[in-house]
Amino acid sequence: ALVDPKVGYFTKHGSAPVGMLQKPVNFNDIPNQRQYQAVLSRIYEKLNTAWLTPSELFQPHYGRAVAEHVLKRHLVPGAPLRIFEVGAGNGTAARDVLSHVRDVAPDVYATMRYTALEPSRTLAQRQRSRVAEAGHAKDRFEALQCEPFGDLDSARTESWATHQPCVVLMLEVLDNLPHDRVVRQGSAWFETAVECFDAGEAQAIAKTRNAEDAAVAKRTWRGSKAYGAGYDGAGVEVLRPVEDALILHVLEKAMKLHGGGDSGLPGPSVGWVGKMALAARWLSAKVRGEEVFWIPTGALEAFRALRAALPRHSMIAADFDALPDVVVAGHGAPLVSTTQHGANIDHATYLVPPGEADIFFPVNFDAISALYQDVSNGARVEHMASRSFIGEHGTPFATRCRDGYDPMLDDFTNTRVFVGEAPNVMNE
Repeated sequence: ALVDPKVGYFTKHGSAPVGMLQKPVNFNDIPNQRQYQAVLSRIYEKLNTAWLTPSELFQPHYGRAVAEHVLKRHLVPGAPLRIFEVGAGNGTAARDVLSHVRDVAPDVYATMRYTALEPSRTLAQRQRSRVAEAGHAKDRFEALQCEPFGDLDSARTESWATHQPCVVLMLEVLDNLPHDRVVRQGSAWFETAVECFDAGEAQAIAKTRNAEDAAVAKRTWRGSKAYGAGYDGAGVEVLRPVEDALILHVLEKAMKLHGGGDSGLPGPSVGWVGKMALAARWLSAKVRGEEVFWIPTGALEAFRALRAALPRHSMIAADFDALPDVVVAGHGAPLVSTTQHGANIDHATYLVPPGEADIFFPVNFDAISALYQDVSNGARVEHMASRSFIGEHGTPFATRCRDGYDPMLDDFTNTRVFVGEAPNVMNE
């Protein structure tokens, strides 16, 4: 739905649906919060977007805070600084991180290398242009068009030394990673598949189900020719017993922590070391007599891929831990949104025509921490409110309005920053 080369939301558009400011906002010149909101509304209307990432809106200050954190926490004596950014958007964070290191640590900058791993051809080119405009040469930055967690080996270049310590940035990426929808009916667990039918078959399926199931069957997309030549059909949710290995791996651990006993899931029990206390909240979402949960299987898959390709990496990830006004059913359900004329249109189902909407999930940072620790064999992890991260590493008053209101600190209160450091990152 998001990164398929032909129909993905981020890849099919000639102009990528990521808002980009041409120049930074001068926050210190804005009188107050009300005037700031007016400025922001005009920006959104002009860009035909409903929101901007923090790294874009608060440029260059957000990227500088990330760079300060990297310089304080992730330099390894004797090793050049190596940064990989997954899904680098417009290249704004990359530009600002590189510029800050060049300004405050020129000796580090002289040997550092920054690589963007980007599935969108349009965005990869935009990243190269934006970074080059700031005076950074090709030996400091490269944007590789690739599926970040699927073909890391094919994207490898001579500058890619997997044995070296490095930092992986994932800014507003975790929320876009795939999740699985699982359903508990009594003691039975089911995973959700979406099967494609022509319109007539979908209607027949709906008629054979009871009224409750028919409502599920009618969550369909119709008339989407983008999905295939001449395609005019529907996607229908189909429940089947849980068999997927990723689902089992995540769900077994959440259930064991919640109840400490048998989860009723098939397959062998898997040991669990980590912190998933808040992940037990998955067990409290009841929908139409069912329990529906959205679990971060895509994050588990991504962590495994990064661990295999870059075993000595540390990670910095920033994202939303809560989303407002979600209407899709289930705990941890996604916001499915289309932007038209600078305004959001939220959908009640994820079964919209492929590539027609952004789909993003609230990130359970306790679950993410536990999965990262599990994959990294005991990584040191922490996560904090973005306000705390920016307060520690950012430039004081850089985004403060004249009345004292500071949107980089006072807005985005539903975001957090995750830091993970593999235990062997300092080892030779």
